[in-house]
Amino acid sequence: MKPLEKWMKKENLGVLLLVGLLLLVIALPTRQENENTITEENTQETDQSLQEQDWQTKMEERLVEVLEQPEFPRSYSIEFRGPEKLYLPIPGLPKKGVNQLFACAVQHPNLHPAMERYARLAMREFEWYQNLADEACAMPGTFAVFALGLEGPKWWRLVCDYLDRCDDEHSSLQEKFLHILFKQYGFTAQSLPVLVHGVQSMQNLKPAKEFRALIANEESLDALLEIKGHLEYYLPEESGNDKRALAYLWRDVLWAIWGSSSENGGSKVIKSAPKELKGKYQQVFA
Repeated sequence: MKPLEKWMKKENLGVLLLVGLLLLVIALPTRQENENTITEENTQETDQSLQEQDWQTKMEERLVEVLEQPEFPRSYSIEFRGPEKLYLPIPGLPKKGVNQLFACAVQHPNLHPAMERYARLAMREFEWYQNLADEACAMPGTFAVFALGLEGPKWWRLVCDYLDRCDDEHSSLQEKFLHILFKQYGFTAQSLPVLVHGVQSMQNLKPAKEFRALIANEESLDALLEIKGHLEYYLPEESGNDKRALAYLWRDVLWAIWGSSSENGGSKVIKSAPKELKGKYQQVFA
């Protein structure tokens, strides 16, 4: 075994070193604070002659190898400092190194598959980044998912899979992400499934103030009605025909768009709806 590989396995540092390589830099780990924490210092850019595809392939192979090791801790910390203070464009996210890391990495489209691979291997319910405050607790893989999700529909299946793994009693950071996602892309046939997964990922997903305006068009309302007609697809098989479970889920979806105005059959929303859309609003709240 090569010395570097032996050192990485011994100290369980493989994932964090490889995540650093997502920026295509040579990162030298500094002293380890505890067995689940790494601090990485960005020291120099890689030689321009290095083939990025080769780096990506090596990263993915090593990442799979390390994360599949039974002894590797599923809750851990990432401490990272890069050359520029770039963070994900999501107000309220903790400005930690892991945020900066994936905000920088997502700027390189050729690295997106490696980021997805990392996220899918890292996501584990009831596991956490250990260096985030309780109110900002996040499952490993969170920042990679958020970074990719804002890149467009190609990554929304990953987002839904992530939301399905969130601890709905303790995790709420995804609300900040979902607000930005829908402000950026609106409510469409592609984006609305993300909302349904989102309302099931946490307690009382609140709407952004812009949501009622973003939904107020024929295309968005038709997409919402399509969701309503197939709502059982978003529940576990044993609950798909449970009328009470379907009603609760639809109530939560409406709340996530209109908030308290969705109560009492959405009477306030229907009353203020444009004449040409009133019929669709009535179907939504029927």
